[in-house]
Amino acid sequence: MQPARFTFPYGFTGMIPSSEIGEQASAAMASPEVIGCKGDLTKILEALKPLEPKPAGPMRLSASRCLPILHGRYPVYPSPDGRKAFTSHPIDGLWVGSVDRAGANYTFPMHVFTSLWTPIVPFEWLPDSSAVLGVAQDKASGGFALGGLQPYLFTETGGQTPLPVLTHPNGPLDDIFWIGGTGLAFATFGTLLQA
Repeated sequence: MQPARFTFPYGFTGMIPSSEIGEQASAAMASPEVIGCKGDLTKILEALKPLEPKPAGPMRLSASRCLPILHGRYPVYPSPDGRKAFTSHPIDGLWVGSVDRAGANYTFPMHVFTSLWTPIVPFEWLPDSSAVLGVAQDKASGGFALGGLQPYLFTETGGQTPLPVLTHPNGPLDDIFWIGGTGLAFATFGTLLQA
């Protein structure tokens, strides 16, 4: 039984069993739809084969969407509405963009702060998908920090809006873990200055 593709609101792709749509439609869905990808389609489809469920069952991969992300092999975080995504790279910066190749996207050139204790990145989508909460840090030409982390809102059009500076008597903002996309966060202050 081969499933067919259908679309949820906001452009998510799903699958339904072919028994519900008929064998003719099922035959037309033999390969996943490849959206926005460049290059040899045969090689792309071959690369997608490991993503098919094993053992084979009533569901299958129905679509793959290629994004214009500059740094590969880093996690991609989709927005709550499914129309945008972000990824970050420790050296190349933060990329925020539309999942549609024709949509806006922007790379914020910065050294992205990553935690020493966890692979969690210091960025998170707002619930309305309008921007990414995150932090940036002024650095000297050699890469040394010139101060604590500064919270920002980042958008796919290149907007970088500073948020109020977070301060504490212990010292500058050293680490932040966003909780729920509403601005609530667990933060550490002055921990990197202690010997």
